[in-house]
Amino acid sequence: MFERYTEKARRVIFFARYEASQFGGPYIETEHLLLGLVREDPSTLERALGGAAAVDQIRQRVEAQTTAHKKVSTSVDMPVSHECMRVLAYAAEEAERLGHKHIGTEHLVLGLLREPGCVAAKVLEALGARLDAVREQISAHGGGADEEANTLRIALPGASSSELVDEALLRFVVSKLSAEARRMVACAVAEAERLGHAEIGAGHLLLGILREESSAAAKLLEANGLGQKRVEAELFREISDSPGAPGES
Repeated sequence: MFERYTEKARRVIFFARYEASQFGGPYIETEHLLLGLVREDPSTLERALGGAAAVDQIRQRVEAQTTAHKKVSTSVDMPVSHECMRVLAYAAEEAERLGHKHIGTEHLVLGLLREPGCVAAKVLEALGARLDAVREQISAHGGGADEEANTLRIALPGASSSELVDEALLRFVVSKLSAEARRMVACAVAEAERLGHAEIGAGHLLLGILREESSAAAKLLEANGLGQKRVEAELFREISDSPGAPGES
């Protein structure tokens, strides 16, 4: 479903799912998508709303218009609501309208504004966003959605240049992970969320391995004096200060 989405747009969906779990809702709603945009790409919202001050009001306004329930685990299946599905369809239409190959965060903003009755659109409109104005702005700005969305550039050790790796290959590799390895990856995701980071780095993966205490890898690290507390203490500042790991908004 998200093959045409840029990396940023995919992370917005990831954060939207997380926001839905925090609000305790049974579905990913448009307001959760909007909060995902706030987390992942506030600069796009700043352009749409005319400044950072308006973006800073989004969460408060969403909370004022929604009822929070008991938080649910992020492991619980969280489908996209029908309203949010329409937003995603509108985003795809906007990308095609603008002649963009891929669907980016800017198209998600347009998709939200095209569903005027939803909570997210009401919040955006109350803060000054207008569909036509944002569309013209994105068209003039050029958009960032024509990046190579289905490949990752990886710098290989000893290589003179980075290599493009097809994400389909990466998905195949993930499908071959053992149950233990999958739990490690899930723990790495949890560690990134705990630290308020948008991306999962090598440090998070190491912490994920150590969370799987009965694994051979964790025992090997422990035997060499690299237990959970020591690794977390040594990596926390490094991970938190890294450019790819913004703090919790």
